[in-house]
Amino acid sequence: MYDLFNLETFKIGIGPGTLAASVTSSVIDLFSYQGIVLCVAIGPGGIAFDSNNRIDLKLSHSNDGVAFSPVSKSDMFGDSVGMVNGIICSLKTPNPAAKVLKFGYVRNSRYLQLAAEFYGTHTAGTPLAAIFALGFHYTGVAE
Repeated sequence: MYDLFNLETFKIGIGPGTLAASVTSSVIDLFSYQGIVLCVAIGPGGIAFDSNNRIDLKLSHSNDGVAFSPVSKSDMFGDSVGMVNGIICSLKTPNPAAKVLKFGYVRNSRYLQLAAEFYGTHTAGTPLAAIFALGFHYTGVAE
C-alpha cells in the first residue's frame, strides 16, 4: 500500500451546502504542486434537471490570480467530455442519487477557480461541494 497522506493537500473550493443560486469558489493557488484533481460531490437534484434547469460547472485558470480565462479541453482529463467555454460539466439530466465527479487539470497556470452557475428556477437547492486535491508538492522552492 502506498502513502497518499503525505503526498496530497486538500483545499475547499466550494464548501458543502445545499445551493439554489450560482456560487464561485475561492481562488486556489497551485504554487509548487505538480498534480491537481478537482472532485465535485453532488447530491440528488433539488429540481428536475434539463437543458433549461441546469447547473454548469465552469473552471477558469490564471497566472496572476486576477485575470481568469476558461480552461480548454486540452487542459483537462476525466469527466469533462465535450466541454466548451470552460464548462467542465453541465448537470442537465435527472440526478436521483449522490455522485462524485473527478476532473484532472494538466496545465501549468498558477491559479484555479470554479464557478457553479445555476440556470432556471432552483427553489429547492442541490447539495454540492468542490474539493481540490493538490499533489506532488516539491519543497525547497522559494516563491
